[in-house]
Amino acid sequence: MTKSKNMHVMETDEARELALYTENNFELYRQALPIIANLNRKVKRGVYDAEKAIDAFYPLTTEAAKMYRREFGHFHQWNTVFDVTVRYTAAAEMVEFFADMIHGND
Repeated sequence: MTKSKNMHVMETDEARELALYTENNFELYRQALPIIANLNRKVKRGVYDAEKAIDAFYPLTTEAAKMYRREFGHFHQWNTVFDVTVRYTAAAEMVEFFADMIHGND
């Protein structure tokens, strides 16, 4: 994945909302499980990189943003698609949320 200058962590309400939506949607949670398993294998091999872990969750948060817009976009205050910074921050929050599973402490 090519990183843009907008791919940085910036805590916002929008990012938290997207992260919560992703964590609590069953379909998205199921999609997160293989990502978590892959990151867990990297931890066990000793090649885990926290920055790359965020990159691993970024496509999932992008998909979540699309689903969120389809579900709530017609009446929600964030009527536009979540921008890159919001999606990247949500991915970082996903890494934090699943940290115990990633590091084998589940």
